[in-house]
Amino acid sequence: MGMGEPFLNYANVIKACEIINDPSGFNLSSKRITISTSGILPIMKQFILEKHKYKLAISLNASNNSDRDKLIPINKKWPIEDILDTIRDYKYQKYRPIMFEYVLIDGVNDSIENAIELSKLLKKIHCKINIIPYNETEKNYKRSKNIEKFVTKLNEIKSNYRVLIRWSKGQDIDAACGQLATLNE
Repeated sequence: MGMGEPFLNYANVIKACEIINDPSGFNLSSKRITISTSGILPIMKQFILEKHKYKLAISLNASNNSDRDKLIPINKKWPIEDILDTIRDYKYQKYRPIMFEYVLIDGVNDSIENAIELSKLLKKIHCKINIIPYNETEKNYKRSKNIEKFVTKLNEIKSNYRVLIRWSKGQDIDAACGQLATLNE
């Protein structure tokens, strides 16, 4: 995660996962390997058809297409509904639910209304929602001040999902997820 779009380098990513999973390689359980995508739909479908044993995560980051178009421009080609329709066909195993990643950005995607929209989107999908507090850089965005309220609202209207907050370490020294690359630009 965080090193570009894995599904744009699909063959090499799958090969790397196989090496990491192989007993002669790192011997890491497939349950501990997650491939994260912003939603490259043809490759998602290929991944599903090939029945890979690795977990799948979707960087959703918005509860509607208007907001997601701004944050993840590829959404204009493959909108949320198309991604969710594909995920509904994904026969994941109970102990490997699909994960949706949602980076909370102050004033962009962190309102109570966004939480309600997100809950409605995912209500019939057995999944985990990984809430990621935004790690600030010198750019325009700021970390949400509504993290706890957002998560509380998701849990109040909880449906078929589990909500987790993924706190990053290293923000105090500009070494958290997403911060290192900006220092070198």
